Amino acid sequence: MSNAQYPVTIRAEGTELRLRDMASGGKLVNAILHSGEQCAINNAAVTSVEISALVNPVTYELLQNYPNPFNPSTTISFTIPEKAHVSLSVYNQLGQLVTTLFAGEKESGFHSVEWNAADVPSGVYFFTLKTEKFSSVKKLMLMK
Repeated sequence: MSNAQYPVTIRAEGTELRLRDMASGGKLVNAILHSGEQCAINNAAVTSVEISALVNPVTYELLQNYPNPFNPSTTISFTIPEKAHVSLSVYNQLGQLVTTLFAGEKESGFHSVEWNAADVPSGVYFFTLKTEKFSSVKKLMLMK
């Protein structure tokens, strides 16, 4: 992406795509786009992006939210290889539940949930994905 003018926008049409920046191994950009969705890359440190088409996942995975830090909303994506009861929740630094973004059955595949944190104070939060067979936690930062 040399000589690119930021923001650079990538849009998925007719397929699901996974985007990962090459320089940081996915720490700056790590997103799943469903058909019709787009991702704006605002950070000039992102000089190359790996784009791959998605097929049915074979593992559970909780991806880093994008953007991060964010204000006021961010997208959290995850993959599940089989139909499962899923709980996606956000906690504060004291371990107190802030919100449950989703709790229920999901089919196998790639899923994204948006969190609008307009009514939550700035700070560091943790989001968790839990199923009967998998659990993962990631950190996110809300900056107002």
